[in-house]
Amino acid sequence: RSGTGKRATFDARTETVTLEGDPEVREGKNSIRGEVIILYLKDGKSEVRGGAKQRVEAIFLAPKAIPGLEKKP
Repeated sequence: RSGTGKRATFDARTETVTLEGDPEVREGKNSIRGEVIILYLKDGKSEVRGGAKQRVEAIFLAPKAIPGLEKKP
């Protein structure tokens, strides 16, 4: 997972990175954008906030086959 933005702020106390200014986070072919993205490094989670300038946009590509979800005859 990687993220970009015009400004990144690391908070050592909360182990978070806040991306601002056209932030985007990518993981493989999946991506998410918003006005502000907060990455929770310890938990491996992200929070995306939209606003007047930038709505939240997410693109998730599903794998062709997910183990355990195959159609059964």
